[in-house]
Amino acid sequence: MKEKNNYDSYRKAMSKDEYFTKFKEDDVQKITDEIKEELYQKYLVKCEVFQRDSFKCQNFNCKAIDSPLTMHHIKWQKNNGKDKSRNCVILCQSCHKNYHRGKFEGK
Repeated sequence: MKEKNNYDSYRKAMSKDEYFTKFKEDDVQKITDEIKEELYQKYLVKCEVFQRDSFKCQNFNCKAIDSPLTMHHIKWQKNNGKDKSRNCVILCQSCHKNYHRGKFEGK
């Protein structure tokens, strides 16, 4: 699924059926119902986090004006960080990369 830079798909959560119309039909048919549910739940979390964070990078020292936004897991997924809104924050791509490189200037 290709995202638009205006983040319209996160402004109002789509129904599960509507969400999967954005995928190629052949690809959707290959996905189990369990995987579909997991993908959809991740999408709902992303909607919630984008809306909560007002579609803005949450690094107060952000200097990147037009960097695309991304969702950052506070507790890394590989360390059992869950896809829950309380574990996520919106950062621009520039701040997100800098954070993972250890060059993050937080609050």
